[in-house]
Amino acid sequence: MAKKEYIVQVTAREELGKGYNRRLRAGGKVPGVFYNGKGENFAFTIDEAVLSKTLRDMGRTQVFSLKVESDGETKSMPAIIWQVEHHPYKKKVNHVDIYGIDPHKKLRVDVPIELQGTPPGRKEGGILEIFHDSVTVECLPMDIPHTIPIDVSGLEVGMHVHMEDLVFPENVEPFYEENFTILNMTAKRGLAATGETGGEEGEEAEAAEGEAAEAEAE
Repeated sequence: MAKKEYIVQVTAREELGKGYNRRLRAGGKVPGVFYNGKGENFAFTIDEAVLSKTLRDMGRTQVFSLKVESDGETKSMPAIIWQVEHHPYKKKVNHVDIYGIDPHKKLRVDVPIELQGTPPGRKEGGILEIFHDSVTVECLPMDIPHTIPIDVSGLEVGMHVHMEDLVFPENVEPFYEENFTILNMTAKRGLAATGETGGEEGEEAEAAEGEAAEAEAE
């Protein structure tokens, strides 16, 4: 199934500075910067509503056609959203970086994880701890996945998921140096401290308590 084609339109700008950027934001615009591997870069503005809708519809890993208006002319180039800076407490975007890509050259990008299923460990009183909400992959721009799914339907208390446990789409290679932990299902501290011990360990504990009681009685 072919990916949907997206078009994002921006307007090149020459004026820079914090004061100018504040005025842009007050007027419903978001300042941004475009750059690529060839050393080309320019500043631009994009309508805040358009950017918000774009991020909702295609996420941050989708290749799109960037249309740039400058001096009455419009040029187009393939690109991806590279970095988004959000306001510290308002639901607004302060700044956006867009990266111009070569469709035939591999990229190294961060892709968000997507949890699938309900972990049975939650019914046991466990807590799902997520240490990384994205992972780094290397692939051609058109092969960048929207998300990396992680099936947690078999995750019980004490179990964890490492980088090497993930399944990646065809033509997408994970990039990592250490097999770090993505997430785990841990027991609540209260349950871990007061929980009953079962099996052979429980029997041994009960026997030890019985022997101690007999010794005190003697």
